[in-house]
Amino acid sequence: MFEILPAIDIKDGKCVRLYQGKKELSKVYYENPVDVAKMFKDKGFNFLHVVDLDGAFEGKPKNYKILEKILNLDMKVEFGGGLRNFEIVKNTLNLGVERVVIGTMAVKNKKEFEKCLLEFPKKVVLAVDTKDFKVTTSGWENIESLDAVNFAKIWEKDYVNYLWGYLFTDISKDGTLKGPNFESIKKFSSQVNLPVIASGGVSCIEDIKKLKTIKNVKGVVLGKAIYEGKINLENLKKLM
Repeated sequence: MFEILPAIDIKDGKCVRLYQGKKELSKVYYENPVDVAKMFKDKGFNFLHVVDLDGAFEGKPKNYKILEKILNLDMKVEFGGGLRNFEIVKNTLNLGVERVVIGTMAVKNKKEFEKCLLEFPKKVVLAVDTKDFKVTTSGWENIESLDAVNFAKIWEKDYVNYLWGYLFTDISKDGTLKGPNFESIKKFSSQVNLPVIASGGVSCIEDIKKLKTIKNVKGVVLGKAIYEGKINLENLKKLM
């Protein structure tokens, strides 16, 4: 099954989209993220990708109240942003989140990340946020010397039965509406064994159809294309 996950990115309590992950280049689309979640539910989407951008930049979630309201709509949520230690991950999953997306912790605090994987098998998605195929951390602000595939394989080697899979993002494409970096996505997904969710740059239905043909790509996250009216939700629903 191919997952189509509409994204709701929360900053200062509002639904926004960034350009190439830069917080100073954010555009507000809706004042109330919960209204956006209702809109997606009304259109037949019941699984959302929710990002706490404030949490990503500040190091701990800041928008739990909004998350709880979205969960109260009886929607499944994949949630990321500021999940930097075990207790925060535990609290987030206890709210009823389907999956958590973690990146920085897997680089900066490996012991804590191991604990999360062992305690919550198949509930953790490893965020592989890349720039020039190098892993980034701390809300995409720091570029590490880690190759994306090597980073994934470190965890897949010992935790293949615990890790759900990967969220692969090319930051340079994110929010640009210029199409995904298909070359990087293919390069990454062909060398890992777990499912990959592709993110960044989706601009049209054809982009999604192309992603569906790539080995191991089992889902897509998209936001700006919906908010800018580039993708019609009725047409999107037909691809589910």
